[in-house]
Amino acid sequence: MTEVSRDSCHRFIFDHSGIRGQIVSLSGSVKTALEHKNYPEPLSSLLGQAMTAAALLADTIKMEGSLILQVQGDGPVNTLVAQATDDGDLRGMIHCAEGVVVPNNFRGLVGDGKLVLTIDASGNERYQGVVAIEGGNLAEAIEYYFDQSEQLPTRVWLSSSGQRAGGILLQKNPGEYEEWFKWDHLVALTHTVSETELVELEPVDLIHRLYHQESITVYRPVMLRFRCGCSRQKIESVLIQLDQSEIEQIAEDSGEVSVECEFCNQKYDFDAVDISALFRATNVVPELRQ
Repeated sequence: MTEVSRDSCHRFIFDHSGIRGQIVSLSGSVKTALEHKNYPEPLSSLLGQAMTAAALLADTIKMEGSLILQVQGDGPVNTLVAQATDDGDLRGMIHCAEGVVVPNNFRGLVGDGKLVLTIDASGNERYQGVVAIEGGNLAEAIEYYFDQSEQLPTRVWLSSSGQRAGGILLQKNPGEYEEWFKWDHLVALTHTVSETELVELEPVDLIHRLYHQESITVYRPVMLRFRCGCSRQKIESVLIQLDQSEIEQIAEDSGEVSVECEFCNQKYDFDAVDISALFRATNVVPELRQ
């Protein structure tokens, strides 16, 4: 089994039911996100779950752009971010306070705060939904979001182990009353999945394991991969928003200004000449437009 084969999203529908699902399996993407990061297991596991969740949620939305999942709490983990695009690009990062004992449970890690879903679709106004963090794990927090914000029946199962992660999402479109019996049946079937199966089984095998007695249509999988959108130009756009004298002082004292992308660890260096040219070009633009 190759890492490439595991980084995928399989979409399926239960025939004549108005119920759809996705299974995401990640390996290479999580491994890349964790490179050069010495995270304890609870942090690496939570990041893998968040990247899986972002991929599942992005696949439910037919749009060109990206979906960003954020958890902002008052626990040791003050920031958790995962992003997925319609092209199958994934990235994620997690921030934890230094010098603290890292709890081995979701609420101990994030505490109280908010879960934010942002849809940044090309050509459309950015949409953002915010709810309080509820539930004992990330999957339950996402289910609470859909219950409160979208009123769309949604169930999520997430698991992450080391440098692998996997998840399932079921979602019910509004329909007739009798479809609720089917929904409850499929949720009960899916609830028999183990965390190990979510991580280890191939999506096609997992679909067969859970739903082999159901009438189901499975679509061609979407391949996923870790890809960061950072660039030197984007870092420059951030630097010019900062105080020019402070940036120039850092370059003078240290010989350069170094910025490392928190998603992919790419390092961008700017010496004093680069900084001077950057702010000089920025200051000239308004004059040219007069």
